[in-house]
Amino acid sequence: MPNKFSVLLYTDYPSKSLDLTQISNELEQLGIPVVFKGKFIDNMDLSQEELETLSTEISSIYISDITAEKKSESCSYNDNANHEYDIFTGKRDIDTKILYEGYQLNRLYFKKLVKKQPDITKINVLHIIYTNRLFCTYGEKRYHARVILMGLLTLISTSGVVEAPAKPREYYWLKAGFVQSGKSIEELDELFKDKYVKYDDPKMTKIIYSYTLQAIFFHLTGKEFCTSKHCCLYNSHWQEEVLKLQYENKLCDMHSGILKNCLEYQID
Repeated sequence: MPNKFSVLLYTDYPSKSLDLTQISNELEQLGIPVVFKGKFIDNMDLSQEELETLSTEISSIYISDITAEKKSESCSYNDNANHEYDIFTGKRDIDTKILYEGYQLNRLYFKKLVKKQPDITKINVLHIIYTNRLFCTYGEKRYHARVILMGLLTLISTSGVVEAPAKPREYYWLKAGFVQSGKSIEELDELFKDKYVKYDDPKMTKIIYSYTLQAIFFHLTGKEFCTSKHCCLYNSHWQEEVLKLQYENKLCDMHSGILKNCLEYQID
């Protein structure tokens, strides 16, 4: 009989509009045991020296050129380390213009989690960190912003919800004309205000709940996303898809059945 499945939720300074209490309640209503752990960094019990080291490591994975894949390398202290340290100590907010190498960010946090909980790979627990950091992964000769990176430790980015799925095609067609004519982009944003997700959007919690379900299904089944455009597990590439599928939180019949069967075997 498998170990009891459960989900642990952590924050890494995500969007202020994200309500993890609501997400926890929704998961519990599905029958999924969930614990909201608060700030990830607080749960790791790092010394000042360890926190300084992590700040330096994270500052070393900034992406400065989106066309060049960033290789893992040894890191040394740099000016950006102070920026990261100030984030962890609550002195400043995350800068959503900074791009982080997603896989390396995941590995850095996972390394801290393994040190705190060495048997992580032996127990049926999914750890999810919600962050406002905008992380990217490399493919097709450039970096692309991502919403979610799934695994034993899953990262979900509230900034990614804003930046990763593309805005309507018409937005990009008009944007060039606005720039050339000297018009403010804010005018264009007003025209499309209901067509895409914004930072600290009140829709953020419902949307992120669907991405949380994606992480849970991946953990339970090993399969990513759903091919149905009627399911909130669909891998949306456009903002209009996010606002329909992820915002509505509806599972297709197949995945509703999979969830029921998985919970019967892994929770009861």
